[in-house]
Amino acid sequence: LSLILGLLVVLWCLVFVAVVYFGRFLQGVGDASRGFAHLQSSDYDAAIADYDKALTNSFFPQQRAIELMNQGWAYRNKRKFDAAIRDFDEAIRLNSNLAYAYLGRAQALKETGDSEKALPDLDRVIRLDPSIASAHLARGTLMLNQKKNVQAAIADFDEAVRCDPQSANAFLQRGIAYAAINDTERALASLEAAIALDPANRNVYKARSEIYRRKGDSERARQDLELASIAGLTNPA
Repeated sequence: LSLILGLLVVLWCLVFVAVVYFGRFLQGVGDASRGFAHLQSSDYDAAIADYDKALTNSFFPQQRAIELMNQGWAYRNKRKFDAAIRDFDEAIRLNSNLAYAYLGRAQALKETGDSEKALPDLDRVIRLDPSIASAHLARGTLMLNQKKNVQAAIADFDEAVRCDPQSANAFLQRGIAYAAINDTERALASLEAAIALDPANRNVYKARSEIYRRKGDSERARQDLELASIAGLTNPA
């Protein structure tokens, strides 16, 4: 009889613990869902607070990895890059196949001036998910800015355009890359496509003005600088 009573007590304790932890798990899921909603609506402080709560009730490595990744993006978008990198590091430690964790870390590293470390992360993103246009754009831009391999940068911009035909920045960067190797015709065509997608982007007009200046077409160069100035009034970024 005492053995049966002992077993019943153990069983009751196990059930009690299971109920408590299941309740905490459900609470964590709810906090994570609210955090994601706040992240999507750009309420980054609320997202961070929600994910802090979710992580206290998160027991499974894959679940924690996703929550840390999303919190990392909230920190990244608040320009708190050190905190973002910390969260992305931990997310990647728990799950090395989260493409967007590598992408977020690469962006944060680039913003802190550590472009050399950003490149391997972008390589990893593209290996995991080659359809992420922003990864191709970021890697191509880094290579172009570092003058490492302009042709490889152009290939990345081509892929970015293929993955996201509405990306004006991909066309802009490709135009700048073509101009860097003196392929004026393709540079101008790519910049025209960028203008069609985003006519308020002053950087496109600046890039085209520079091409016209090199060609000796001072009038068109002047006109594009004027357009860049006008675009800057409506779109200061």
